[in-house]
Amino acid sequence: MCVGEKRKLTVPPNFAKHYDGNKIPAPEDSVLIYEIELLKIVKGTHPMVEAFRETDVNSDKLISQEEMTTFYKNRIDARKSEGKDMAGTE
Repeated sequence: MCVGEKRKLTVPPNFAKHYDGNKIPAPEDSVLIYEIELLKIVKGTHPMVEAFRETDVNSDKLISQEEMTTFYKNRIDARKSEGKDMAGTE
């Protein structure tokens, strides 16, 4: 993505999990659609800088749906094991 670019992110119901404390105002069987915009890029200050390399398991310079799903599932599981939600709060 480029700065200022907008994209739609579609989350199917089986990935839209309702964790305790998360208030998602949609029925559990809903498809969630987010519109995101890249506001800026801050180099070297965030631990996710190497996220692409970490996500691209087979090093083909492409992120497959399976690689992305595994990456985010691992992130969510790690946050849950730390007792935090995806926003970093407890």
